[in-house]
Amino acid sequence: TFCPITKTFTLTALTTPIEIQFYSACCTLPSGDILIVGGGSSSATIQFSPWTTNKLSYRRNMIACRKEHACVYMNGYVYAISGYDNKNKCMADVRRTIPRTTNGGP
Repeated sequence: TFCPITKTFTLTALTTPIEIQFYSACCTLPSGDILIVGGGSSSATIQFSPWTTNKLSYRRNMIACRKEHACVYMNGYVYAISGYDNKNKCMADVRRTIPRTTNGGP
């Protein structure tokens, strides 16, 4: 986590029972939270809030497992782009979701 006031970085270990550390994708939300999507054989979506709770929050899972994909936030939506499923089959698609905010969402 980077603090713009002190201009220092703090290392935060993410410990979860799911496989997010391998082949997952992430994007930054306007709130400063980080959305971690899929990875390995996981369909999980996890939101990391370094500026408030400094904890992980589990969000609604994706429809299918996805790894080695891209993830981007644009115009109020998060897009998971391409990648592979848990059987290493190429997923030539784009999935769109609305990220959770303080006003609700998945």
